[in-house]
Amino acid sequence: MKSAFVAGALLAAALAVSASIHSSDASDRPPGVAKEAWIPINDRVGFVLYPRSTEPRIMRAPPQPLLLAPPVSGYFMLKGASGWARMVIVEPLRGPGDSG
Repeated sequence: MKSAFVAGALLAAALAVSASIHSSDASDRPPGVAKEAWIPINDRVGFVLYPRSTEPRIMRAPPQPLLLAPPVSGYFMLKGASGWARMVIVEPLRGPGDSG
């Protein structure tokens, strides 16, 4: 009986957290970003998904269960004192001794 109570409490907590994560309203998102394209990381950082291309790909491999899904494209957003700003990740220049 005790384990059923604990399992029920964990399930209720998981549902409450899940509902709060998926209920990001427009005030939590940068302006102009659709709800389905916004993945919040915390209250100051999130990821914006680019829509998937509807163009057919030239090379199509048959679906296999062990292959990863194609990567998604997007960008990070950071909320600062002046509002939301797009973050650009720049790799540093590599010198002659750097491996890569």
